[in-house]
Amino acid sequence: MEKEKFDFEEFARQAAEQLKQKKPLTGNDGVFTPLLKRILEAAMEGEMDAHLEDTRTTKKNRRNGRARKNIQSSLGGFEIFTPRDRNATFEPMAVEKRQTTISTDIDRPDHQLIQYGSQLLRHPAACWGDVWH
Repeated sequence: MEKEKFDFEEFARQAAEQLKQKKPLTGNDGVFTPLLKRILEAAMEGEMDAHLEDTRTTKKNRRNGRARKNIQSSLGGFEIFTPRDRNATFEPMAVEKRQTTISTDIDRPDHQLIQYGSQLLRHPAACWGDVWH
C-alpha cells in the first residue's frame, strides 16, 4: 500500500478558501482537522515502524491493517486510523490504546513555547547555533 503524500501547498490553498467561507477552524469539518489528523497518524506510523523493527526478528511480528478510532479534543472531534500489528503488542504513545480524547491543552497557548519563539526571533544564533547560519 502506497502512502498518500501530503501536499501542504494544496492544504494551505483549501484552508484559505474555507476560512473565507467562514468554515469552523476545528471539529469534524474544521479547517485544521485534516492537518492534525495527518500529524497523529504519521506519529503512530513512525511508532509502528520502530516497534516492528524491534520485534520482527524475535517474534516474527508484522503489520495487520488499521483500526478506525474517533478522537475528541477541546477543538472538536474527528476520525483517525491507527496501525495494528499481528501480535497485538503495539502500544502507541501518540494516541494510546482505548484513548478517545487528546490533550485539552491543545488549544491553550504554551507560555514556554511563546517565550522560546520570541527569544528565537531576537537571538536566532543562540537558539540554533550553527544550524541557523
